[in-house]
Amino acid sequence: MKTKPLNLFSFFLILLLLIDTNAFHFQEHKSIKDLVPNESVAKKIAETILIPIFGKKEIRSQRPYAVELVNDSIWVVQGVVKEEIIGGGFYIEIQKRDCKILKITHGK
Repeated sequence: MKTKPLNLFSFFLILLLLIDTNAFHFQEHKSIKDLVPNESVAKKIAETILIPIFGKKEIRSQRPYAVELVNDSIWVVQGVVKEEIIGGGFYIEIQKRDCKILKITHGK
């Protein structure tokens, strides 16, 4: 069976259109400015990450959290320790653009 040149051309044209459409779709998602746009989202992400590590009681006892945006790119969320206790508070850095966790510590 011989393949007609027109059918081959149509196949490659459709393939090219599909590839181009997928590339456009990917660029559309890349244009999302920030995955962690505000302080409220940063707090929720911090709790979601920290509670399984340190425990719900430990993390929530450090409310209200101190939140700061550094250089318009990194959210720093810190636990506030209300009394002199051994251990201190938690500290987490969350990248604003892609939600990448850069650092987690807890005082000892």
